[in-house]
Amino acid sequence: MTTSSRRKPQSGAASPPDGKNGKERSDIIVFVDEATANGFGVCHSQRVAGALGGKVLLVHVQCRPNGDNAPVDPVEWDIRKQQAQKWLDKLIKNANEDGVPCEAQLLEGHCRSRHCQSKIG
Repeated sequence: MTTSSRRKPQSGAASPPDGKNGKERSDIIVFVDEATANGFGVCHSQRVAGALGGKVLLVHVQCRPNGDNAPVDPVEWDIRKQQAQKWLDKLIKNANEDGVPCEAQLLEGHCRSRHCQSKIG
């Protein structure tokens, strides 16, 4: 009978070490918005991710312009989506010049602030 010296990872176990001094890798997720993004949050998250041996994932949520129940013009929506993707691509290009890997994800859905406002109001 042969036995393996490698242990199987348990469910919920942390990610495997990245090979840098045996430390575990930690990625950072940053939610960005065109109206409030000034680059400071991205820069700060890159420093943290760099120290933890991880990468930065920038996430932008494209919300419906007229509320949840109002109809959306598909052409206008596609134009807004393309503009948002172009803006994210520019953020990524600038961020990747700093050496820490940075990726972006464009999502469609509810913005948390709007969701909270609808619950309050």
